Amino acid sequence: MQLARTLFAMTLLVPPAATPVVAQELPYPAARRVAVVDTLHGVAVPDPYRWLEDLGSSETRSFAAAQNDLLDGWLALVPEREAFRRRIAEIAEVERNGPFYLRGDRIFLSSLDAGLALTRVDVREADGSTRALLHADDVRESPDDRLAGYVVDPAGARVAVALARGQSRWLRTRVLDLSGPTFHPETLVGLRSAVVWDGTGDGFFYVRYDPPAPGEELTAKVERPRLFHHRVGTSQTEDRLVYEVAEHPDRLLWPLVTQDGRWLLIHTAAGGTFTGLADRVLVADLTDPTAAPRLLLEWEGAGFAPIEATGNRLLFRTDLDAPRGRILAVDPGLRPIAPDPAGWTQVLPEAEATLTAASLVGDRLLVQWTVDARPRLAIHGLDGRLEHDVELSDIGSVGPIVGGPTDRAALYGFSSLTEVGSVYRLDVTTGDVQVVRRPDYAFDPDDFVTEQIFYPSPDGTRVPMFVAHRRDRGADGTAPVFLYAYGAFAWIAFPWFQPHVIAFLERGGVYALPNVRGGGEYGEAWHRAGMRRNKENAIADYLAAAEWLVASGWAKPGGVIGNGGSASGVLAAAAVPRRPDVFGATVIDIPALDQLRYHLFTAAASWIPEFGSAEDPEDFRALLAYSPYHNLEPGTCLPPTLVIVGEKDEVAPPLHGYKYVARLQEAQRCGNPVFLRTIPGAGHSYGSDAEEYARTWGDAWAFLERAMRE
Repeated sequence: MQLARTLFAMTLLVPPAATPVVAQELPYPAARRVAVVDTLHGVAVPDPYRWLEDLGSSETRSFAAAQNDLLDGWLALVPEREAFRRRIAEIAEVERNGPFYLRGDRIFLSSLDAGLALTRVDVREADGSTRALLHADDVRESPDDRLAGYVVDPAGARVAVALARGQSRWLRTRVLDLSGPTFHPETLVGLRSAVVWDGTGDGFFYVRYDPPAPGEELTAKVERPRLFHHRVGTSQTEDRLVYEVAEHPDRLLWPLVTQDGRWLLIHTAAGGTFTGLADRVLVADLTDPTAAPRLLLEWEGAGFAPIEATGNRLLFRTDLDAPRGRILAVDPGLRPIAPDPAGWTQVLPEAEATLTAASLVGDRLLVQWTVDARPRLAIHGLDGRLEHDVELSDIGSVGPIVGGPTDRAALYGFSSLTEVGSVYRLDVTTGDVQVVRRPDYAFDPDDFVTEQIFYPSPDGTRVPMFVAHRRDRGADGTAPVFLYAYGAFAWIAFPWFQPHVIAFLERGGVYALPNVRGGGEYGEAWHRAGMRRNKENAIADYLAAAEWLVASGWAKPGGVIGNGGSASGVLAAAAVPRRPDVFGATVIDIPALDQLRYHLFTAAASWIPEFGSAEDPEDFRALLAYSPYHNLEPGTCLPPTLVIVGEKDEVAPPLHGYKYVARLQEAQRCGNPVFLRTIPGAGHSYGSDAEEYARTWGDAWAFLERAMRE
């Protein structure tokens, strides 16, 4: 393997050209224009490629197929293409750790393939022996099924097993009794998330949606979540409706049952799991089967994330009057139904660091902090006092943390740019850490280094950025720099393992990850500074990162590769046209790019608190100013561009990429190529296995190799 690694690293490293222009005009597939014009708040907004929203039409399918053929023909002239694919596949074949559970002395461990589908679940006994519990091949009901998740009940006696067809987000859930092991007869449908076992283990709570009609999975709205309770061994038609967010059908909903089995907490939120925008928490006493959920906490402009119960108090993480977070203990009998200082106790006050997450294990709080975008894990007593700092192996991401109020130890996961995801055991009394499972790699993590720098945005804001490279690589301007940022939903962008990035670093490339506003690195104020009508701040931060990379010598003008994916595809697509002299190429993957219509498809209406809606006049003006699809002007000369979409993506449907590429190919007035890759059968990812993932990103690197060379 060392030889393969050396040979791959010796492949041609393309010095970026200042103005990359491909000499030959490309025969782009025909894309007809239609006279569709929306008048929004008095503004005429043309939408000439609206017809590409019909994903089932033969014309749309032909357009996507012709685009794939065009790209394949162009990439056939890149001799390194197969080498890129092979190397990425080698790196991606590492066995990844999936969800894990601690049940008494037993540890339930799972493994993921490169497509992030579960391959198997094992049980490690107290004596260290391991036995197989589930294998994906044994539970599939059809060839295109994947094992999408599993949840172990509190006693470790039953497992709720989730299956999905292909890359779909729609789940079917069955219950496996481990005493057999045998499956119970019922199958639950309409789920999009994991179930939550009740305290008895005889049933569980789950969120159900009305599934879309066949053929409308990529366009029909997903809304109106309802919480049900299911008793094992009964039909889903007998399930009890517990709660419905009737007045806010686009809100998200999560149940939590405290580990003592007494309290059901129902958390609903606008915009994400914990974005500090608008939260409501209801509570039900499960010892009283007749008790209906009642409102406990509600606040516009603040978040309340349930943690656990301790004694006669419920613990919450909140940003109310604490933008970087604090922990409160709340009386479950609190009345009235708005936050009342007389009904709670502050356990952990706001600090300079951002309180990212917290878990109760034993009689300690395991708190995840973020300090200048770097993770920190600490053990606190229930009086808030710091007892131990837990040393982490790298700059990366901690989580999940599992363990309960009666456990002496917790399990936690850790991943970084060069660590795919290891599982550790943490003694919460002493702070001692042991490795439970760590994968083997097809590369040497010590070959790479991740640095952190800070740079100024145009308004003077100090923004952190991670810069990763091969240990022998310096800032000499000869390497291409792959620039990715997220900046949405208060998500903290720690470096994480991506096989295609490792392959890029091996061949001498540089990877840059700025923590732009819109994320949660510095708490809710940082999030709000880059969301909705403040999105221009996130775009400015992204552009400032590219300019800093050139000014500091990491890249030459034209040597930065703009990248964004999913909710951040819009970030790169909006930024690159503003400084095409800085960027040598753009790769945008699984994006949403029509910011005026994104909320009309699948579950994206829940993003409105984050991005805004074109139906609101002020939001409309902000969205129109940066929406990539609407800001492509005829006569444009953008850098070489590749847009990657999943054919079956239910999160960011491929219509976004189709419309954007059709309009850019029409507008582009220079020889820089514009390509579209549709990944067959892929959802909001890059395929179902290591081979498909490697094909996608191997072709992306081949695209960059030729585009930045010519």
